[in-house]
Amino acid sequence: MRGPTRVLYAFAMLGIPLFLLTEGRAAWLLLPPAVRTAYWLPATLLALVYWLSGSVTLLFYAHRLDARLLFLASQTLGLTLWAPFAFPDPHQAPFRTMTISVFALHATAPLLLHLHLSFPRLWGAVVQRRRVLGAAYGLAAVNALAWLPQVAPWWAGGILLTVGMLLVANGVLIGRYRRGNTPAEQRHQRIIVVGTALPALTVLLGDLLPTLAQQPSRLPTWGLAALLAVTPLSYAYAITRGRLLGLRQWVNRALVYLVLSLTILTIYLVPFILFSLWHPLTQPLQLVLVSALTLLVGASFQTARRYVQQKVDRLLYGGWYDFPTVVEGASAALQRASTRAAVVDILARQVPAAMKVRHAHLWLGEATQSTPPQPAWAEFEYAFHLPARWWVGSHGDGEPLSALDIRILHTVAAQAEIALSNVALIETLERQLEEIRASQQAQQRLQHQLLRSREAERARLARDIHDGPIQALVSLNLRLGLLRETGDLPPGMVSAVDHLRGEVRELIHELRLVCTELRPPMLDTLGLAASLRTYGAAWEQQYGLPLTLHLPEDEIGLRALPDEVAVNLFRIAQEALTNIARHAQAAHASLALRWDGRRLEMTIADDGQGFAPPAALNDLTTQGHFGLAGIRERVELIGGRLTLTTAPGEGTHLRVQWPWPDAT
Repeated sequence: MRGPTRVLYAFAMLGIPLFLLTEGRAAWLLLPPAVRTAYWLPATLLALVYWLSGSVTLLFYAHRLDARLLFLASQTLGLTLWAPFAFPDPHQAPFRTMTISVFALHATAPLLLHLHLSFPRLWGAVVQRRRVLGAAYGLAAVNALAWLPQVAPWWAGGILLTVGMLLVANGVLIGRYRRGNTPAEQRHQRIIVVGTALPALTVLLGDLLPTLAQQPSRLPTWGLAALLAVTPLSYAYAITRGRLLGLRQWVNRALVYLVLSLTILTIYLVPFILFSLWHPLTQPLQLVLVSALTLLVGASFQTARRYVQQKVDRLLYGGWYDFPTVVEGASAALQRASTRAAVVDILARQVPAAMKVRHAHLWLGEATQSTPPQPAWAEFEYAFHLPARWWVGSHGDGEPLSALDIRILHTVAAQAEIALSNVALIETLERQLEEIRASQQAQQRLQHQLLRSREAERARLARDIHDGPIQALVSLNLRLGLLRETGDLPPGMVSAVDHLRGEVRELIHELRLVCTELRPPMLDTLGLAASLRTYGAAWEQQYGLPLTLHLPEDEIGLRALPDEVAVNLFRIAQEALTNIARHAQAAHASLALRWDGRRLEMTIADDGQGFAPPAALNDLTTQGHFGLAGIRERVELIGGRLTLTTAPGEGTHLRVQWPWPDAT
């Protein structure tokens, strides 16, 4: 709750005590002694029970809407019931007392309806609840105002409408109990239904029906008050029972609120005493002083409560823990744990530290024979049936573990079982990923080795063809020429020798083209740029497509490229230009080579039809782009970077970047 809201609830908490101090005191003086004991005293005790049950619930659970509604309903019910119980004949009560009682009755009905729509959880849509509650609170205000003129049809009708609203509120409670709730919520609502129905039926049969039949009541006032006191206690128990954590916590909190009560009493008494010594207190000055002190208490209550709670926890226990604190903290930590070491740290260090215990151990697998005696332990299995044992010793002060501690341990152990199962799955997945990575790396190394072996084999074949068949054919061509020049050949043989020499020269040309494809000779002599210029001219002549070349003017630096890099860049250009000629349906292509001494960049582009690229370059093979997949493998082989930009109808742009390893 915010500051202004806390102040309002602080004022509301003073409602019944102030009412008893004013109206109750006046009635005490008005009533005979015998009536005081038979009527006034049980009525006052009943009002205090309602006030105390609602106030205690609010103090412990002020953050919950149902607790705040219970507090307000308890205050109004206590005020409603006091006047009919305190006087043998309600008509004897002063008009002001009855007015407060009637107004409280009209406020009780919408508050109970609001409570039953909010507990154990909000019911219905937000807009529907707002409409229903707005109508209920508005009707309650109208019914309350109908009492003031003291016109019998008006106030009687208002009371009848309020009684009808109370019946609707109880109908909502019963309807929600019968449908749409979890078993735990139904257990909580069952307590309220029983705690409300049994006293109501008993009062109806023992008091109201005999009174309507003009017969004497069969229940004394003390009995009626005792029965009606069950209702607020059942509400308070149902709202708080899920969070009651044992006697030690109640003692702790009782001590906290005892200290706070004494502090508040001191805050009120000391100023009054000091002002009385300095100047007599008039009634307006008393009112101003009480209001100021109430504002101070309401604004600082939560801060003071937290401070006192810390001091009391340190004094009694060296710190405090409860079921939600330990379980929620351990569950959050176990959800984040992804290794066995993290789980062991949580169970063997963090949870014991939160529970203030002396020692704790966790065994994964079979426990050794040196396992210490276990005042509290949990045994469970996780994935692959690996057993685990968790042993937790006594508290630091030697106090044995309680039933609540055992509950906490078993709840955390159930969470740890899930966490360890997840850890086992993570470890399995990590092993499988490592195996996949190792397999991919081995496959990549094999592919790179195959590329290197293929280039080496091509170079060997080119040398062998050049040094063997080509040289033999050149020698054969020379001999045939010498033979023709001797003049000893018959006329018919000269033409045959010329034809044979032409075929030999054609064969030499074909073999040289094969050598060029296997290993461009210019790469070893003139470098990459000259090789690309020669190949580009041949490609342009072969396919009839214009090719624009942008090559560096200074080609000397390119000759220092590693042989493997130069060969693979040339092969990449070959494959890219071949793809353009075969698949791109382009009207123009370009090849650019840029070299600044530190980084080499080769760009090949066309204005063809383009295609839809895959999300990752690793998926080129799955879409049938085997040529581009080969280009990617060659770029990876030399340690470069490949960028592919294309789209249907927008051409293709291929860029290869290679950093010089020794560049500074």
